[in-house]
Amino acid sequence: MTITEYAEIWRTSHRQKYNAKGIEYLQSNMVRHLEKGEPIDKNTLLTHGGYFGQCLIEIYGGSWNEDETGLYIILEGTSAKIYPIQIVQEYYENGDKYSVEHSVGPMFRGIPAQFNIQPKPKKKSWWQF
Repeated sequence: MTITEYAEIWRTSHRQKYNAKGIEYLQSNMVRHLEKGEPIDKNTLLTHGGYFGQCLIEIYGGSWNEDETGLYIILEGTSAKIYPIQIVQEYYENGDKYSVEHSVGPMFRGIPAQFNIQPKPKKKSWWQF
């Protein structure tokens, strides 16, 4: 199964889009996971990390790549590597020590300033002029 397929599983099961609201929803879902003490398995990391990464690609443009560390994204117009699955994993592993500021929501909100990029223009539907 590809990382985009994992992302799509999470997106459809939670009825979300690949957008900023979806990332905020993912953030609250991750917090609830920790609060409930639910087990974090490989599938959880891949679906949550895959969804987060796919949101970044849809919003900013970019592509999935892989190196010895794992799957990462390079956003259009940058050379920096973002490792969405590792971001999710670190949050889950350190959730009681980490604050919510170190998770997907704040990381997403910081991208424009950190990488000096803006979201790509939204495509208009065929009926819009």
